[in-house]
Amino acid sequence: MSISINTVGGLMRPRGFDGQTSRLTETIIDSLVSSDPVDIQFGSLVGRDPAQPKCLRTAHYSDELLGPVHRDPVPAPANSDGTVTFKQYASVPFMRLGYMNLTPIENVNAGDGLVAVFDGSSKLFTGFSSTATPIDANRRLVKGIKWETTTAANASEPGEVSIGFSQAVNYITY
Repeated sequence: MSISINTVGGLMRPRGFDGQTSRLTETIIDSLVSSDPVDIQFGSLVGRDPAQPKCLRTAHYSDELLGPVHRDPVPAPANSDGTVTFKQYASVPFMRLGYMNLTPIENVNAGDGLVAVFDGSSKLFTGFSSTATPIDANRRLVKGIKWETTTAANASEPGEVSIGFSQAVNYITY
């Protein structure tokens, strides 16, 4: 019996899900233990915990950004409502090199840089956008990541980003 490891298609949406590998190319996925008491979801952005060698879901504007959380083929346990998240002290995988699906909260264009958007008052990460909208105090360019597809805000299918293939950055370092 053969088992197919498929990243897209089947009963899923045509492009796949947030945090899922979108192309079977060279990929680097690292992981750190979560020190955040709040659950971390696939496709969200994690930053380095400044107090210890762990990661945080909240990725404050001033945090060292590590990358988007990868949809691990061996999922974390599901919550009572069926959502799958990484809990505190779980090992959280994040992508440093490769292609991933992400859903933007604002319209994005292919070729634009990836921008992390933060809440104006709490400075917590709220979603992804692009360099099509000017950078300000609540928006931060994530170096080494760009949009590969033109995607509408909160579209039913996620867009695709390339991570670490920039001419200036070999891969995201931390």
